[in-house]
Amino acid sequence: MQRHDLDAYLIPSSDPHLSEYVAAHWQARAWLSSFTGSAATVVVTQDSAGLWTDARYYIRAAEALERSNIRLFKEDMPSYEAWLLDQLPTRATLGFDGSVVSAAEVARLERTLSPKNISLNGKFDLFADIWTERPAIPSGIVVDYDVSFAGESRQQKLTRIREALQEKKAEGQFLASLDDIAWTFNLRGTDVPFNPVFLSYALIGQKEAWLFIKGAIDEELKTELNEQGIRVAQYEELEPFLRELSSNTIYYDPEK
Repeated sequence: MQRHDLDAYLIPSSDPHLSEYVAAHWQARAWLSSFTGSAATVVVTQDSAGLWTDARYYIRAAEALERSNIRLFKEDMPSYEAWLLDQLPTRATLGFDGSVVSAAEVARLERTLSPKNISLNGKFDLFADIWTERPAIPSGIVVDYDVSFAGESRQQKLTRIREALQEKKAEGQFLASLDDIAWTFNLRGTDVPFNPVFLSYALIGQKEAWLFIKGAIDEELKTELNEQGIRVAQYEELEPFLRELSSNTIYYDPEK
């Protein structure tokens, strides 16, 4: 934090797809605090730290934090945003890994912290440096989900999405939510334990769709998707692709 001039650092319980169930690579909050419950947020400043969770986990969180310097905050105590506003000086900087925080959450933080002109910096994943035994990003095999189980082909689903986009006069729909992508494209994977999803992003245009996949996909299935107007690319190619995009109106859900 000192190296990057950060006065505080936000650690949520999410991955780049804001999934309810998160692969081990993104369980940084659990690694730091030893609290393994599914829902919590940790905030660290230069001289203190707090963990916020809901009533389901009070006893379990208290036990996990017993020998740490992290304070447990309950629902009747200040929210982490209010606590930051109280703790941080004017013109301080709050850091976080922007890939695991939603656009909507960033907008809420900007509004809440504006009375002190606290700036946000989402450029740093500090755990990339300090978590030396961090699990790798999962990259399992992506497989077809037969229409006999799905009930509707991916072409039919894409047609309905495109019809809705035409009504909105939009050129595309961007998806980051893994269950939405798996449902839309009738594909399944094993990247998240107990969830049949795969790490990916998708952009659905009026004539073509693009899938950015972390794992492997069979060449036969890839060819089938290509024939259906679905282009498969590498997970890491998303950002440069979006930077070059010439479309004017792309829909997305800021909460996801």
